[in-house]
Amino acid sequence: MAATLVGCCLAGYWLDAKLDSSPWALLILAVLGIVGGLYNLIRRDVRTTLRGTAAKEKGAPGRDPGGDRGADER
Repeated sequence: MAATLVGCCLAGYWLDAKLDSSPWALLILAVLGIVGGLYNLIRRDVRTTLRGTAAKEKGAPGRDPGGDRGADER
């Protein structure tokens, strides 16, 4: 996330120097960098969570043998 933000800020700074549009390119690209970085962070987290859930479902075919006993089995 930080690399995306830094890259966008540097590009905005360079673009501002080229176009003489003082803070605008920097601000716009900084916002885009934040949004893009958060999007990638959330996408990676969701993918990791789904992989963990799929692995648990695949590895555990049924109920936990000792964890779900009825009242009469206690």
